[in-house]
Amino acid sequence: MEQANLRGIDAMVDGIDRMTPGTFDLVVFRGSIQHIDEPFHMLRQGAAVLKPGGWMVFLATPNADSLVYKLWGDLPALDPPRNFWIPSARTLGNALQNFGLNVQSTEYPYWGGPYAHPARDLWRFCARLVGIKKPFAFPRNMMEVYARKS
Repeated sequence: MEQANLRGIDAMVDGIDRMTPGTFDLVVFRGSIQHIDEPFHMLRQGAAVLKPGGWMVFLATPNADSLVYKLWGDLPALDPPRNFWIPSARTLGNALQNFGLNVQSTEYPYWGGPYAHPARDLWRFCARLVGIKKPFAFPRNMMEVYARKS
C-alpha cells in the first residue's frame, strides 16, 4: 500500500465500509473472499465504493466447480478453519450481478503458471483416487474473475 501511495495511487487494505461511495477504480480480492465471514456484505461494499466503469477483480480464488473440489470437497489452497464460502464462477457471478457488476471474463490460470507441474499433478490426482493424499495444483482449481460496474 505504501508503494502505491508513493506513486500517487490511492490504496487501502481494509476499512471498506468507511470509504466514500464511488471513489475507486479498482477493488481487488486476492485469495481472500473465502476467508471473509460476511462475503456478500463485503461484495456489496466493494461495489458501492467503485466508480461507474470501475473493476472488481478476484485473483487466486478457489473454484468450487473444480473437479478436485467436487470429488473431495477441498483444494490445496484452502484453509478449512478459516473458510466461510467457496465460490464457483456461477455463484460469484450471480452475486456480482446482484450488486450491479457484470462479469467480463473468468480465467482459470494453471497452464504455464508457477504451480503447474502437469505430470506430477496428474500422478497425484490419480494417487488421490486410490487414497494417497498429497497436495497438488490442477486445472480449474483456482480462478480469476474480472467484473465491471455498470
